[in-house]
Amino acid sequence: MNTAGRAEEATALLEEAAHLAETVPQFTARSAAFNELVKRFAESGQTARARSLALENLQIIRQIRDESSRAVALAALSEIYKTNNFELTDPEKTIVQAI
Repeated sequence: MNTAGRAEEATALLEEAAHLAETVPQFTARSAAFNELVKRFAESGQTARARSLALENLQIIRQIRDESSRAVALAALSEIYKTNNFELTDPEKTIVQAI
């Protein structure tokens, strides 16, 4: 299999993982899974997909009831933003302000 084929296969697996992550019932664990997915998509150069999942993760974090768990999830995501030089978009800023 050539490099392009491997990249396509990896992307397909990441997409499957993203679909499965949506079914994780506990928001804290779901957020952790989304953080890993955001990292993987960003590392593979798929910035738009990484950003889409990051926005979805912010919406998940907003639903975490325990304040300390919510803070930990938000801190983990903020590290990913920092590492990848992601700037907050207006929709992301709105969610963060609501948190």
